[in-house]
Amino acid sequence: MHRNCGASTFTVLVLIPAVLYLYGSLRSIHQLQRTLRLLTIGRGDIKENTFATNKQRDSHVLKKEQSALGGVALPTNEESTSSTGIHITTPRQWQASDSFDENNNTTAVPVSGNPPTLFWHVGPHKTSTTAIQRFLAANKYLLREKDNIESPWMMPGHFHGAEIVVNVARCLSGRKGPKDMSCQQMLQSFQHFVAGARADSKNIVLSAEGFSFFNELQIQQFVQDYFAGWEIRVIVFFRRFDDWLASLHFQKNRHTPFRERSNIVDFLEAPSIFSTVEFHYSHKVRERYQSVTDHNVTIVNFHTADEGRSLIEQFVCDGLQGMAPHTCRAAQRFVSIKINKSHSLDSGFLLAEALEQNMLPLLDFANRTLSSDEETSLLARIDRKLETSTDLPVRCLSETAQGHVWNRTKEWFPFDLERSKSLSKAENVSRSRTCCLDVSRVCALDDWKAFFRGLPVSREID
Repeated sequence: MHRNCGASTFTVLVLIPAVLYLYGSLRSIHQLQRTLRLLTIGRGDIKENTFATNKQRDSHVLKKEQSALGGVALPTNEESTSSTGIHITTPRQWQASDSFDENNNTTAVPVSGNPPTLFWHVGPHKTSTTAIQRFLAANKYLLREKDNIESPWMMPGHFHGAEIVVNVARCLSGRKGPKDMSCQQMLQSFQHFVAGARADSKNIVLSAEGFSFFNELQIQQFVQDYFAGWEIRVIVFFRRFDDWLASLHFQKNRHTPFRERSNIVDFLEAPSIFSTVEFHYSHKVRERYQSVTDHNVTIVNFHTADEGRSLIEQFVCDGLQGMAPHTCRAAQRFVSIKINKSHSLDSGFLLAEALEQNMLPLLDFANRTLSSDEETSLLARIDRKLETSTDLPVRCLSETAQGHVWNRTKEWFPFDLERSKSLSKAENVSRSRTCCLDVSRVCALDDWKAFFRGLPVSREID
């Protein structure tokens, strides 16, 4: 402890406002420490206390977010290895833009020596991006202190926690965001974060599905405005196009009231649907980022998660290209537990059709309405019925549309499509993903009529 504690405290209280006035705003706690060191004020005490406070806070957040993620850490002797589901291309360094933009805000400038690295995970949706983001958030202390990789976990914006980078992607992609999103304030904070990380010689990892909606100009502008002088390494996950379409359709409908949902056939037969969804599919995303980043793209096979290595492990150990060994070991020990399985979309379509045809014995309801609990109970019963039903009538896409889906799947998936299955079987699987139950014909079957008549619909449903 310094003997001149009183004088140091007085100096801190007097000089901090002056420092804030001169620099506008301090970008991080690390910048505050550097400023105080220049003034020779309490360096040892401040550094020690700040590190201890951050470590204690991050340890608490780590435990809380790991619990929320539904995973546990298990011991393992496995070390990081390269994956057959990973392709890494040659990185490129960007030319620096001016030091100040038109609003007199600082922008990225070249750094001396080796440039810092941006690991830019751009999705797309439905490729385990949420699980990866939650893991990164839960292990942010390990990433920062042990592997020298920063993430912007504290910024203003509508989205928080593991989804905080979504604010950046939404504001810069031009997509409509929540009404309470203040892009100007958020982007200024992000700019300060990047400048602080660069000054601390730290790398950065950004992960948001919204980056898959960037066009070439937006990609170029993002790098020039924030990461000129950095080494850019883009990470794209690849899921088979047919499988991805089915998952995308499910995601778009799972939180929609069951009466308002669209089945996958109607979804894929909507005008211009393929050009719309293909824009943010992995193949098109990779093309855009490669055209701008000069072949600096790492692609990861979504389907190799079934072969012993989780997608989280592949992202951290392989996607970050050996630069996060401590977090890699944490990813190898991490086991994600899936909970709260949702009901199938088919059960929702069947329930809507049964209500439309007055097939349910609604005992005490007006206008055929159901509470949330009643709906959940009925959907669970229908799901159990579906599990024991076979050879139900279906509706499928036209041959032309099915052919388009399958051709895209074969042409755009850069890995081995089947590994152990024959191509013909793979095509049959692909076609089944573009079919749905013909609910009107199912509800006309005698056993399903009896099933719906026997459903207990009352306020006491359990």
